Amino acid sequence: KDIKYLTFVLVIRNKTKILATVGPACSDHKVLQNMVDSGVNAFRINMSHGSFREKKALFDQIKKLKNSDGNHPSILTDLAGPKIRIKDVKDEMVLKTGQTMFIANEQEVDDKKIIISSGFSFGRISKGGKIIINDGRVHLEVMEKMDEHLLKIKVLIGGKIKKNKGVNFPGVALDMPSFTEQDVA
Repeated sequence: KDIKYLTFVLVIRNKTKILATVGPACSDHKVLQNMVDSGVNAFRINMSHGSFREKKALFDQIKKLKNSDGNHPSILTDLAGPKIRIKDVKDEMVLKTGQTMFIANEQEVDDKKIIISSGFSFGRISKGGKIIINDGRVHLEVMEKMDEHLLKIKVLIGGKIKKNKGVNFPGVALDMPSFTEQDVA
């Protein structure tokens, strides 16, 4: 009876996995090996940040690791996917509630424009559409679509924006590829 219970517990335990997200703070070989020795059997790597070279070095390090049974940990990746981000902003830009300006994805930089990622058009965006920047801290509304790459907007909730902050168009299915060149690489 005790052996059946022990076998059952071991089978259940073998199905349980410990997943650890790896970042710069724990990418050292000794730290990774310590994690494996402590029971980690799979590593998650966020592919949104860092260079190809850094990710390759991390993959190579993880592939060298073994647990006490001689098994190698698994590697799971989160692909970045398409993301729209603020581009050419010098330092930061302060948007004031009620302010009118432009948002563009294929234009030259000036003080009246917010430049965002290119590679898609504003074809499906219409007057009254909302734009959210910086994880919901800044809210904009589309006043007019000037063309496929330029929108006139009004700031509903002002705040600071910086280069690389995320830009979202809630409720709009933008014409963007599901996988980026970086994902495929």
